[in-house]
Order: sequence, then C-alpha cells, then structure tokens
Amino acid sequence: MLTEIADLRKTLEAARKALAEARWDASMDHLRGCEDWPIEIAEHAVLVHADALTRRDAATALAWLAATQDIVDSEEARFERELLTGRAYANVRNFDAAAARFERARLLVDRVENGGPRLAYHTARLRWFRQEAKPDDADMMLAITNPDPTGRAAAYSVRAWAYGSTFNFPAMIADLCSALDTAEDVNYKCDVGTLAGIVHSLAQTAFETAHPEGLAVARRACEGLRWTDDVRPARFKTLRALGYDAFMRGDTARAQWLFRDASTAAPNPAYQTMAHLDRAYVARIGRNEAWALNELDDALRIARGVAWGQTFGEERVALVTLAVLLAPIDPAEAQKYAATYSLLGVESVAPSLALTKAPNFVAAERYALARIAQTLGDRESAQGNYLKAYSVFAEMGYHYQAMLVASAMAELSGEAIWSERTREHLAHYPGCPFSAQAPENGLRNDPVLESLTPLQRQLARAHWSGMDVDQLSQRFSRSLYTVERHVADIYAAFGVTSAGGLRDQALSRGIA
Repeated sequence: MLTEIADLRKTLEAARKALAEARWDASMDHLRGCEDWPIEIAEHAVLVHADALTRRDAATALAWLAATQDIVDSEEARFERELLTGRAYANVRNFDAAAARFERARLLVDRVENGGPRLAYHTARLRWFRQEAKPDDADMMLAITNPDPTGRAAAYSVRAWAYGSTFNFPAMIADLCSALDTAEDVNYKCDVGTLAGIVHSLAQTAFETAHPEGLAVARRACEGLRWTDDVRPARFKTLRALGYDAFMRGDTARAQWLFRDASTAAPNPAYQTMAHLDRAYVARIGRNEAWALNELDDALRIARGVAWGQTFGEERVALVTLAVLLAPIDPAEAQKYAATYSLLGVESVAPSLALTKAPNFVAAERYALARIAQTLGDRESAQGNYLKAYSVFAEMGYHYQAMLVASAMAELSGEAIWSERTREHLAHYPGCPFSAQAPENGLRNDPVLESLTPLQRQLARAHWSGMDVDQLSQRFSRSLYTVERHVADIYAAFGVTSAGGLRDQALSRGIA
C-alpha cells in the first residue's frame, strides 16, 4: 500500500509538472481515474485535473468540480477548489457565481499558505472582467506580493490590463515587463500558459505603441520560454507582433524570418491563412507584386477550407484582409469574404475578447468594417467607421493602427491632413518602409498609375515585378486575350513597348 501511494504521488507530481509546462492533455492523461485514488492524494489530483480542464473548456471543468466535490476534504484543497470554481465561472461569464465562490474561499484564507495573495489575484481578475478594476485596488497590491513566481507574474499581468483600460500604456508595459522579469529570475520555470499570454500581450502592446524597451523584453522572453503546442496561438501572435515591428523599423530580413517562424507555429488553417496574408502584405509594401500574389494564392487556397463560423478570435480578421487584397483582382470573391465577416459579427468571439470590450478591440472592428465598406464601394460608411476607429487609436497612442487608418483615409478622401497624420504616426517607427510612400507633399500618387483601372494597376505591378502574360492570366483568373489587352493598355499609358520598359518606367517614377 505504501509503495502504491508513493507511486501515485510521483504520478501527481508528473501531472503538476505537465500542467505547468502547458502540456495539458499529458497532465490529464497522468490523472485518469484519479477520483478513485486514496483520498489524501485524490483530493489534490482532482484539482490539478480541474485546472487542466479549465485551460481547455471552463464549462467541462465546472462539471468535473461538481462531480468530485465529495473527494475534497482538507482546508487547503477546499480553498483551492473554491478558487478554481470561481475562475471557471468567471471564464463562462457567470460573475455572480464566481464572486460567491471567492467569498467562500475568504472563510479559509487565513488557514492556507499565501491565501491572501492567491485570493486577491482572483478577485482582482474578476473585477477586471467586470470592467471595475483599478490599478491601485487593495487586492491588486496584495496579489503582487505573492512569493510564488507564477502567482506574482499573473498578478502583474492583471494590474497591467487595468492600466491598459485607462490608456496608461507605459505603466501597462512596465507591469508586463515586471511579470516577465519575475519569470526570467527562475529561468522561465513558471506556468507556461500564463507566461505565453503575458509575452503576447507585451509584444503586441509594445509594438502598437512603439515602445522599444518593452519589445526587447518580449523578444528575450519569446526566445527563453519553452513553448508547447498547447500555447501555439500565443506564440504565433507573439511572432507576428515582433515580425511587424521588425518590418516597421526597416529590418525586412528579420521580419521575414519571424513571419516564417509564425507560419510554422500557426495552430490551425485560419491562422495559416493569416500567416500567408502577412507575407503578402509585406511583399506588396515592398513592391514585389509577384511574391504578394503567390502568398495571396496560398492564403486563398487554405481559406476556402476554413469553417470560419467556428473561429473565435483575432484570426477572423483574415477575412477582412482577404476581401481587401482580392477586391482589385476578383470583386466577387472579395465580396464573399467581406459578407462572411459581417455575417459572423462579434458576438461569438472568445469570452476573453467579448468580456473586455476594450476600446482598441471595438476600434479594430470599426476599422475592419470600414475596409469592407470601402471594398464594396460604400464610401460614406467607410469614412464614418474610419473616423471612429482613428479617434480611438490616436487617443490611445496605438501608432501602428492609427497610421493604417490615417493612410486609408488619405487614400479614400485625398485630403492632405490625413497624409500629414500618417507621417506623424510613421515617425514612431524609424526606417519604416511606409515612409518612402509618404513624401513631404503627401502620399505618393503616380498620375499614370492612377489613370488605370484597379485591375490594371494590379497587373502592372505584377508585370514589372517579373510575371509574364501567361502567369498573369493564371494568377488573376483572366483569359490570355483579356490579359494581353490590359497589358497593351498599360504599355500605352506608360509609353513603353515591353515589360523591361515598363519596369524602367516604374523605377524612374519611384513606384517599383
């Protein structure tokens, strides 16, 4: 019997280790049948199993916690059970039930080790979900005193988001850096699931607000963290943020390396679509239309097999990007993806996104709707949504997003003020490739190129980037006769008679 208990204790420790390493299925595999173990081990095992379940599906975790409540007996286990149950209730948006569980945990808080900081973290997190959190709350201050590195890092992250809700992004970044400094002190041997979310939050926020110190910490943590398949979405989004930062600062080689790694890390076809669209976008800004079209083709091939109605997060934005990039090439296909995005709406996104209704999330939706409206030719709706999105991004100091909106408004309205605002936000990213397209007197507009139809502009860029007429016919799904006719019109507009002459003209005009 003693040997059996010793073996079960080792199994439980292996499960805890797998949980901390973000190998959640492996953790649960270790604990199969744990509800039938001897009570002194089972009460802890069922809670570890519940923790792993919560990472996958909070509703399933609640059912498990209810089914195993008679197993939990000691004060420490009962306290942990109330915290886990409250967290799961918060994740499924039953805030009153979560609060009730935390009050039950409060009755035991003085009887367990680090009970105060542990409970304070969960109550602060619940207030953040309810949009009631303040960075200087007593619970926030208590939570960050937790001597456990994982608990302290998690507490810093909640306070960081409280700062973010007030647009105090320097303080938010400072707390996210503190969370990762805490993890670095123990060689990132904290809960990997917790750290993965923190790394992504820091990389994204530091990029959006052009904060080099925060990005340096995020890069170091990204390289030091032991990523697993269970946190691939966070790794993918972290690599994307770091890739776009490298691109916006003129380091295109590093950007492509990071985008390639992001593509490898993409956890599902929807994210794989995003990865190809990122590369298409960068190629287009780099004026390599042939490469951009190849990446767009790959994105389109994958996107056609995605069940978009079953997506729940930022990956849905790929639908908007597809619509925008396809509009000049295949308007019917562009409208299909635009309509799909509009039909899905924002009500069924992941709870963590829907809960916060953060201004940047709402502004991003406005920007997406504007891009769709512009793609479909609804200028009035596009302009209204762009203006609403810009007001939020500019107030927040989200310079990358504000630059995108200002640039879109400059293109849509032709007003010089939007060119000026584009340059103001670009100034935060020295070496940015966009800068070459925003000279002192406004965004670059070549009169000959602008005289062409949208399809002809795409054909022209692809042709001077190296595609011959056969490749253009295949890539743009147009007959060879149609492409040859368009190419003849393009040659005539530029006053050339060959692809080489077209490229020379594009180079001399600064548009290639």
